[in-house]
Amino acid sequence: MYKDVNEFYTDAVARNIQLRETNRINRPDFIHLLLQARKNTLGAEKHEDEALQDAGFSTVKEHTLEQKMGEGKMNWADIDIAGAAASFFFGGIETTTTLLCFTSYELAVNPDIQERLRAEIDEQRESLADGRTPTYEVLQKMKYLDMVVSEALRRWTPLGLTNRKCTKNYTFTNTDGSQVTIERGQNISIPLKYFHLDEKFYPDPLRFDPERFADPNNINQDAYVPFGAGLRNCIGSRLALMQAKCILFYMLSNFIIKPDTKLTIPIVIDETSAGLNAKHGFWMNLVPRSA
Repeated sequence: MYKDVNEFYTDAVARNIQLRETNRINRPDFIHLLLQARKNTLGAEKHEDEALQDAGFSTVKEHTLEQKMGEGKMNWADIDIAGAAASFFFGGIETTTTLLCFTSYELAVNPDIQERLRAEIDEQRESLADGRTPTYEVLQKMKYLDMVVSEALRRWTPLGLTNRKCTKNYTFTNTDGSQVTIERGQNISIPLKYFHLDEKFYPDPLRFDPERFADPNNINQDAYVPFGAGLRNCIGSRLALMQAKCILFYMLSNFIIKPDTKLTIPIVIDETSAGLNAKHGFWMNLVPRSA
C-alpha cells in the first residue's frame, strides 16, 4: 500500500489496541477476535439458532480447524492485526459496493425484474412493525431478493479470480484423457468468473436472469463459487449478503432506479481496474416513489 495508507492503519490499530488493553475494554468486534488470537484464547463458537446459519443461496460453508498438538501458534504483532483489519475492510466493503453497483445497473436496464423485486419488498413491508425496518429473518426468507443477488454474483463476480498454494503433489485427468500434475509449492490461479460464464452450466450466460436460481437443485454447486470454496473461502459471505440485501430493500422501498442518459448500455468493463468496475461509471437516477 501507499505509505500514508500504511501509516493510517498501523497507527489507528495500535492506538485502538493500547486503549483497550489499558482500560480493559472488550468489544464484540474484529479487533477483539484478533487480540484473542494473540493470547491464544480464541475459540470456535457455535450458533444456538440453526436458522441463522444461512443468509441465502450464495452463503458459503464455514470450516472449523482445531489446532493439533505440536503446532506452533502465530505471534500476532500489532502490524499483523493492522494488516488483517485492512484486508477485512477492503475485502468486505469494496466487494459489496461492486455487487450493489452492478445489481443496480441490472435492475435499471431490466425494469420488469426491478418491479417484481419491489413487489416482494412491498409485501414484506406490510408485515413489519414500523412498516420500514427489515429484520434478519425477513431478509432471509425473501426468495426473489435472494435470486436477484445470487444472479448478480454469478453474472458480475466482484472477485473473479482466486488463488491457492499446492500443499502436496496432485494429479488430475482432463476431459480429453490427458493428465496434469500440480506440484507441491506451486501457486495456481482459479478463474471463478469463467465458471459462472460457461454456457455448459448457465445457458445464455451473459443474460441477467434471476430465474436460474428459482430451483437451487438446478445449479451445479461446483460451478457457482462467488465467495470461493473450501477451507479458505470468504469468511464474510453472510455479512456481504445481508448488507447488500438490506440496502436493496431500503433503496427499492423508496426509489425507482432508472438509467441516466450517461449510462453506457451494455456496460463496458474497465480492464485496467484491479477489481471489477465499469469503464464509464455507473450513471443511474433514483426517482422517489409516489407512494
